[in-house]
Amino acid sequence: MTKAPSLSPELLRVFETIPDSYLILSPDFTILTASNTYLKATLKKREEIQGKSVFSVFPKNPTLPNTDTIEKLRHTLEWVLLHKQPQLLGIQRYDISLPEQPDNFLEKYWDASTSPVPDGEGNVQYIIHKLEDVTEQVIALKGLEQRKQKPSKGKGKQAITRAELVAARTEADLQREKLYNIFMQAPAMICIFEGPQHVFKLVNPPYQQLVGDRPLLGRPIAEAMPELAGQPIFGLLDRVYRTGVSVHAHEMKVQLDHENTGGLGHNYYNFTYQPISSLAGNIEGIMVFAYEVTDFVTSRQKVEQREQALQELNKELAAANKEISLTQKELQNLNQKLEEQVQMRTKELQLSKAETEAQRNQLHQLFMQAPAPIVILDGPDLVFELVNPAYQQIFPGRELLGKPLLKALPEVVASPVPDLLNKVYETGETIVAQELPLMLSRHEGAPPEEIYWTFIYQARRNEEGNVDGVLVFAHDVTDQVHARQQVEQTAEQLKLITDALPVLIGYLDKEEKYRFANKAYEAWFNQKPEELLGRPVREVVGEKAYQGVKVYIERALAGERLDFESRMPYREDFVKHIRTSYVPDFRDGKVAGFYTLVNDITEQVEARLYIEKREKQAQELAEELKAANEKLSASNQALRTLTQQQQRMVTLIENSTDFIGLATPDGKGIFINPAGLKLIGLEKGQVEELNFTDLFHEEDKAFVKEVMLPALADKDRWVGEFRLRHFKTGESITVHYDSFSIRDPSSGELLGLASIIIDITERKEQEAALQKLTRELAATNEDLSIANEQLTRTNVDLDNFIYAASHDLKAPIFNIEGLMRILVDTLPSHVIESQGLEGVTGMIEGSVERFKRTIEHLTDVTKLQKENNQDAVVVDLSEVIREVKLDLAQQLEAAKAQLDVNVAACPAIRFSEKNLRSVVYNLVSNAIKYRSPNRAPRVEINCHLEGDFVVLSVRDNGLGMDLRKGNKLFTMFGRLHDHVEGSGVGLYMVKRIVENADGRIEVESEVGVGSTFHVYIRQ
Repeated sequence: MTKAPSLSPELLRVFETIPDSYLILSPDFTILTASNTYLKATLKKREEIQGKSVFSVFPKNPTLPNTDTIEKLRHTLEWVLLHKQPQLLGIQRYDISLPEQPDNFLEKYWDASTSPVPDGEGNVQYIIHKLEDVTEQVIALKGLEQRKQKPSKGKGKQAITRAELVAARTEADLQREKLYNIFMQAPAMICIFEGPQHVFKLVNPPYQQLVGDRPLLGRPIAEAMPELAGQPIFGLLDRVYRTGVSVHAHEMKVQLDHENTGGLGHNYYNFTYQPISSLAGNIEGIMVFAYEVTDFVTSRQKVEQREQALQELNKELAAANKEISLTQKELQNLNQKLEEQVQMRTKELQLSKAETEAQRNQLHQLFMQAPAPIVILDGPDLVFELVNPAYQQIFPGRELLGKPLLKALPEVVASPVPDLLNKVYETGETIVAQELPLMLSRHEGAPPEEIYWTFIYQARRNEEGNVDGVLVFAHDVTDQVHARQQVEQTAEQLKLITDALPVLIGYLDKEEKYRFANKAYEAWFNQKPEELLGRPVREVVGEKAYQGVKVYIERALAGERLDFESRMPYREDFVKHIRTSYVPDFRDGKVAGFYTLVNDITEQVEARLYIEKREKQAQELAEELKAANEKLSASNQALRTLTQQQQRMVTLIENSTDFIGLATPDGKGIFINPAGLKLIGLEKGQVEELNFTDLFHEEDKAFVKEVMLPALADKDRWVGEFRLRHFKTGESITVHYDSFSIRDPSSGELLGLASIIIDITERKEQEAALQKLTRELAATNEDLSIANEQLTRTNVDLDNFIYAASHDLKAPIFNIEGLMRILVDTLPSHVIESQGLEGVTGMIEGSVERFKRTIEHLTDVTKLQKENNQDAVVVDLSEVIREVKLDLAQQLEAAKAQLDVNVAACPAIRFSEKNLRSVVYNLVSNAIKYRSPNRAPRVEINCHLEGDFVVLSVRDNGLGMDLRKGNKLFTMFGRLHDHVEGSGVGLYMVKRIVENADGRIEVESEVGVGSTFHVYIRQ
């Protein structure tokens, strides 16, 4: 199927100024325009041929009645139009009539090729017919043939032929030198291998920088880069050389010794291995075009795969090689008719030209098919000389080719770009910029949007070495920057949380270096957390402290989760007791590092040690009391005499900072030291009025009376935690309680009870706060872990879906479609009619088209997943409805439908313009599609405000739906009516679009009456 061309005047002028001979034709072979070079070569004027048929403009030479050039041209054009593929016409004779003498013709020979230019739907929009005047070459070859037949008369001419060959060889050398300069100046890594051992024949500076000053030229790659052994590189090169099939690698990891120190890097590259064929079609070597993408691989969250583009590049390169091979064979057959010496010289000439042209075309194709955006700016005005599709796709609605930069993109005037480009042009210095924000419009007249760029500006030099242009390698990294900013924002929020916690939270990598530290580290180490990053933990905590946790670090890096306590002598005057958790960080099944959570338990440990010390003192005191009792029981006189030992014990008890008390065996209070009286709020005279159990909290009294006192009488000792009460305030006091019995050494009679009590209220509060903080931190970590897992699963599912939709489904169905067309074209029409196959072929083609539409819908769903965060802008609702009405004009007219619009209540809506148009289009098209056959269809669009929402309603009088089956209504591929064609994707996408914007969609419907959809859009 073809469409009438619609070339703008600007695009026509671009074609007219191209330096080669081009003729632009419409699908009916009408001349649209021709390049100035073409007009000069054919002795025509543009106004004489424009708008006329190509066959009427160039009449046939009547003196050559047997030529079939016109028929061949017509056949070639029809073949290109039918198959939508380029076609070589080959060298043809077609004489040109003289303008002043139309009956006289100039003998002319042309090398012609024809290429179709499809539109976005694959239809041929126009045809490009390229000519190259080869008259001099053909006439020279004919002269050589004649001299071969008459050698005695050709000696003078032979000298002329040698001169021509020398001139041609000189021109070829210049072209080769120019191509060599382009290779050596290109910012991409380019090299050429020769022979089956892949010997370096050419290496440009970026490629040489991979291995520093290590010599490469003239050495096989296995000898020059031995570290590649065991990696895929050698195998890929052998395969390309053996099979002649190009190899394209995307983000492949290649480990090289970049510094020549024995260490291997971990860098990623995109590269192409392109076989280089001789004129005879034999593989002579391999050309490598590569550039490093390590930064993009390591930083990006989402990277769109370029596999389809690379496959298309392989096909086009293979087709180009095939065309070159055919041309080479024709030239070789022609050269075989010449004498041996002339044949050798002519072959050298043709080889030089073919090699130069092939290299030029190959470089041009590499630029045009490269997945990275590339442009060439010519001259001091920086005119767009080359714009590859990847770059043009960034500005789909703007014309760039042939225009100066500041006229094509005037909004860059106020940006740093003009100064940077002028600096490159004036100094020849290469400039690299990372994530430079620019305000640019993707479409002509559209408002500017902020686009982040990473680019390389490289000077282009002519044969004299002077700068005559700038090569630009650019990447639109807006999505990556926004994704990183979102991650950084999340990280900042997490940092605020961790900085607010009174615990030390950090992350150590496999090299035991800090990659994260929260603010709590500053109080311990007198350094800001940022100053710790990248430093080894041994250096930060000190050698003594490091030795205390070294074994735990090694176990954590081995994948073990650890919880432990340790004494850490960080500095002479700074020792901490810590409770630590080490949590390994597993990535791709390997430990990348571990998280550290350090709690300061110094006070708790010191309190515990203090209690243990006091318990020991109490034990010693008990022993002394016991010894004293033994002495007292031996003599009544000893009881009445206060010995020096008793006086020392009394002094010790009186001055102790802990609670020490004595009681009778039945629990009657006898003595409490001053520290004990202060702890429970009593006066000394009140002790004798109390019972032992009165000191305890009401809830603990029963346990003391029923369990502890009998146990003391039986086992002589009781240790535990209890709650005392403060007699003045009534507050509860948590204590560590150590009680023991005092007995007569000789008789074993129970004389009394002694107690040593330590206040641990503050320690308990700290432990409770620490436990709460630990629980909160664990919950936070769990939430973050779940969120990361969900995000990972979502990304994996999306990548798998895109791959299945674009690769596993598209390629087979296009193959089926192509095979079906070949089958129909191959079978004679009478066979198809006799076998009744007309309907079968139509059904197959219909099935293929439906399958392709399903794949397109799947692709739309994946795009919706990527574009669900589009910025909301103020959208004119009436204008959106008007555009949808124009798009559906044919359907509305065919259905004789009436569309009533009343949206005056909400003329402007804050929403994504593209998504709003999709919502309106799907709802209106569904209303037309599912109309009732019993009445003229009528569709109403209304809008009103309701709270924080704009409510957009679409009502129809169509078939209606049974909402009891509504569970299928908004599901992917769910359909309630199967009598008309549809995919079941439209309402699913509408629901996703609305819900992604924090809105909702509701439906009212009655079978046989119609349906109303209400879309709630939050403002």
